[in-house]
Amino acid sequence: MKYTAMLFTIGVAGLFVAALVLVATFGGEEEESPATTATPQATASAAPTTSEQPSPTADPLAGVCAENPDPTTDDLNRVDVPIAGDSITSPVTVSGQIAAFEATFRIRIFGADGTQIADQFGMSEEGQVVSTFSEDVAFSVNEETPACIWVHAASAEDGSAVNVVQIPVILEPPASVCLPNPDPATADVNEVDTPLSGASITSPVTVSGEIVAFEAVFRVTIFDANGLMIADQPGLSAEGQVLSFFSEDVVFSVTEQTPACLWVYANSARDGNPIDVVQIPVTLEP
Repeated sequence: MKYTAMLFTIGVAGLFVAALVLVATFGGEEEESPATTATPQATASAAPTTSEQPSPTADPLAGVCAENPDPTTDDLNRVDVPIAGDSITSPVTVSGQIAAFEATFRIRIFGADGTQIADQFGMSEEGQVVSTFSEDVAFSVNEETPACIWVHAASAEDGSAVNVVQIPVILEPPASVCLPNPDPATADVNEVDTPLSGASITSPVTVSGEIVAFEAVFRVTIFDANGLMIADQPGLSAEGQVLSFFSEDVVFSVTEQTPACLWVYANSARDGNPIDVVQIPVTLEP
């Protein structure tokens, strides 16, 4: 009897252990795996669209040159300087090799709207054959200006541009060699035609234009970048008290290229101070 009870107890215990094993085995599968909950899921992000990409900076020289009416070849016209994309100040040296009738050719500068900024004839070393040339071309701008330099010969038939080289460039205004203007003039009282802003000049320089000056007397003074006087000369216009023509040859002396500022002005009748002042930045050549 005791043996039978023992066997029954052992059997019940075995069934209980078996039940625990089954619960551990099948019940655990219903629980969420810790690894599954602990691992964050990666979130896919859409690739940036084309509109989200930064747009490239527009080329300021794109389209600045008009259609070339007669593109050249290097064996007839080659410009070495300036090169496309250069930023240049006045005067700009334009050099290269060209075959030009009677050694004469032309250099012109056009703005992006087709306005002519400069126009100058050039001479190569020899006509009818390819020979070297170098010309200093003056221009005047008040701000950075995209432009196109044309170097070309002229047709013997109708004078039109032939064998054309075009160079897109940025024209830079002259450096501020001039001190603050004490009394800026307006064109109806003082207008200087020559020299041009940025020009390279030798002595004597012809200064011409129109001015309203008391008793027809005015002054031309040249200062260096430090404000030191290089030249000072009185001038006479054609008639006093009204806008009238003037032209004066002004002498100066320098031993090297010198940035300078040329002033044309009247003197105040009250205190003699400069009034109606025009300032022209130039480079003085020895």
